[in-house]
Amino acid sequence: MASRYRVEYALKQHRKDNFIEWIKGLLAVPFVLHAGKPSQKEVTKAKEEETLERYARILRDVECLIESHVELTAQGRHHSQLKMLVPTITSFWTPLPLVQALYDLEPKLCLAKRSFVAPSFNDVRTILGGAQLRYLAQHSLEMVSFDGDVTLYEDGQPLLADNPVISRLVQLLSRDIYVVILTAAGYPSPSGKEYMDRFSGLLQAIEDSDLVDTQKRKLHVLGGESNYLFEYNPLHGLQWVEPESWMLPIMKTWPVDEISQLLDTAEDALRSCITGLNIDAKIIRKERSVGFAPSLGQKLRREQLEETVLEVQTTLQLMNFSVPFTAFNGGNDIWCDIGDKKLGVHCLQYFFAISHPSKCLHVGDQFLSAGNNDYKARSAATTVWVSSPSETVEFLDYYFSQLPYQP
Repeated sequence: MASRYRVEYALKQHRKDNFIEWIKGLLAVPFVLHAGKPSQKEVTKAKEEETLERYARILRDVECLIESHVELTAQGRHHSQLKMLVPTITSFWTPLPLVQALYDLEPKLCLAKRSFVAPSFNDVRTILGGAQLRYLAQHSLEMVSFDGDVTLYEDGQPLLADNPVISRLVQLLSRDIYVVILTAAGYPSPSGKEYMDRFSGLLQAIEDSDLVDTQKRKLHVLGGESNYLFEYNPLHGLQWVEPESWMLPIMKTWPVDEISQLLDTAEDALRSCITGLNIDAKIIRKERSVGFAPSLGQKLRREQLEETVLEVQTTLQLMNFSVPFTAFNGGNDIWCDIGDKKLGVHCLQYFFAISHPSKCLHVGDQFLSAGNNDYKARSAATTVWVSSPSETVEFLDYYFSQLPYQP
């Protein structure tokens, strides 16, 4: 049983996703009322089907609410029934076939067989991700962007040749889909050496693949949230793309002195937290970001990391900077970047001439609302929330399994 401390901490607003919590609450009703006998030996096939249908009826109603919300939003109306039920709800770019995803994923989730554990946050997150991928598989998908750490590879690790996600990325490229690693890691060097070292396994796999050059060139890396773009070149590896060709016009008007002032303010807030929270860490300042990393062998506590993120966010918001920023917990470090992943996705859509967010997917692990740098991508593209690199592989395999048969 969870301790009182963990329960109370999890209830804090910055640790919640209200839409998932709302669906979880809906699914708890049939579980409590109709869970049946507690012995797994007595859960018959008919009982499983009956329980699953109860969950399906609820998700079918949620599907309808989402479809209505999408239609009203497209008309410029922002008072849908779903918005009234979940006031913090944001944009949906497509309908979500939740019921079909439920039945597809039931062999993995085993919701209908459970008598003690109600549908959980992760169950709902998985169903939402499956529904989004099922829809995209049956419609036109033109671009997929991926967060790096904890999405494609373990935190702080490179993308090496033995990573099973690599073959899935190559498969996406073979379908003429743009594949972008949209990472907070910011290396401004036009040589791209740092990114080529970090993604060496993927680059080697692409070089050795049967992909034609036009497909290989669909691999891109966008670093520093929305600051440095590289394109794969079959002859030279990752090649710098001049910002004038892909940055949004508004980004070119950001005052240099305001960017510097924003980073100075963030650095002051970071130093204050290092002192006040007794953090053993070193400040790192880059061209378009500032952060800190712990001393060698030190593991920062979750409370230290999240207190620092919220402190930096609040300090910068009170200053009313016109330049957007992202302050986030990178796992065992803290960073504040100029720009964000919403801008990053918009830049890619602009550069690739993609007509609508429904043709784009962003996959990431940080979607909780406070300081998590994948969250803002929801405003620019469809999204799937993963919890580990292995889950990214599972979701991609599910996407491929849903594609229409091509003889």
